[in-house]
Amino acid sequence: MNDKMQMEFELFQTLENHVNNGISLYLAGKKSTPLEVVDAVLVKEENVYMADYVRDDEGSLVQVRYDKIDAM
Repeated sequence: MNDKMQMEFELFQTLENHVNNGISLYLAGKKSTPLEVVDAVLVKEENVYMADYVRDDEGSLVQVRYDKIDAM
């Protein structure tokens, strides 16, 4: 497995684990699946995304939001 495929696989596993633990995923403001996020962030690479980890008042992770950012 090459490095890029390894990164895709590891990100997918991480996001799938988040979803299985009740954490919501968003891509550009739209609720998304792990596959949609991996596809946009690592496979297509047409845009640059930044992950924002949203926590509740107790500090528990509740959302991971991938927002498109402007490349400089």
